[in-house]
Amino acid sequence: MTMQLRTPNAKPYALPVTRLKGAARSGLHVAADVSLSHPGFGEITVLAKAVQHVPDMVEELIFTLNGTAISLRCEQSLLTPLLQNAGLAAETSALEVDPQLAALVLEHLLTPALTEFEAAWSAELAVLSVGPLNADDGSSSGQVHLLRVSAPFWPAPVTISLSARQSSGDGVLHRLLEPLAGPPAAPPMHLAALVTLASPGFLVPFSDVAALHPGDALLLDSRWSPQTDARISIAGTYSASAVWRGNRFSLISAIQRPPVKDTPAMIPQADSEFTINDIPVTITLELDRIELPFSAIATLKPGSVLPFGTPMPETVRVMANGRHFATASLLQIDNQFGIRITALNGKPV
Repeated sequence: MTMQLRTPNAKPYALPVTRLKGAARSGLHVAADVSLSHPGFGEITVLAKAVQHVPDMVEELIFTLNGTAISLRCEQSLLTPLLQNAGLAAETSALEVDPQLAALVLEHLLTPALTEFEAAWSAELAVLSVGPLNADDGSSSGQVHLLRVSAPFWPAPVTISLSARQSSGDGVLHRLLEPLAGPPAAPPMHLAALVTLASPGFLVPFSDVAALHPGDALLLDSRWSPQTDARISIAGTYSASAVWRGNRFSLISAIQRPPVKDTPAMIPQADSEFTINDIPVTITLELDRIELPFSAIATLKPGSVLPFGTPMPETVRVMANGRHFATASLLQIDNQFGIRITALNGKPV
């Protein structure tokens, strides 16, 4: 399958780093309930180990955190209220029978909260499936941790259970649940920030993104070239334009925080029938990433040389709404650039 993407006109998606704060505790054996707070998820309480009653769970969300599969079982549906809040309640029945498609939709609706989560933990998270919970299949191993979440999309606090689906997942769960308490330590002198080199954003309907498979090719806007139209992003927040000159990348604009703008080009007219397939997704290609000390970032200005590699790397990271979605090889057919998907959701060709 070959897909033609639309003219780039979307701005990079960025959210401030948010850290969960709570009372200090020893390991995962809490003596009393520990409360955390997060603007995207609401109030989260890690319940004490002495809790005896585990409520009936109706829905299970499977996701991966840095490669470890995690099972999150909810007392109430997570997918249904999110669809209702997004005005997509009519899609509920169709998504309930397709756990993988439901996971894509859930990940899209939770993008702001998940982006903040990844920034706070320096962890990569991907939703794999979501669906009604059947009889316990025994796939979860290790300890089961109870949490009570007062999220804005639930009318009342909901109890959930969190467990690793692999015997090696206890360490990941420990890090996931451990509150970050106390005042922040003074930053070391060698503090650095992640700087990425990427394409501009290309808008594509959600239905086209969901239909992608390994081996599919995407033709990009014919006016785009990685040598003449590249963007750098600093810590996912500040950005500038760069070009390839004399076997190196140089800045051609000042570093600034991009304004948040609507992208009306793909928003359907008021009198047209809207479905979930019309939701626009911003696709960008990450060409390279480096870490730069803050002292070097402070000196960047138009004309500064950046220590990135070639504008034609063998592989690129395909980002959907700022989150890693697939891996691809970069192609050039005549004067038009494109990509061929080599791995999608961890599934190689």
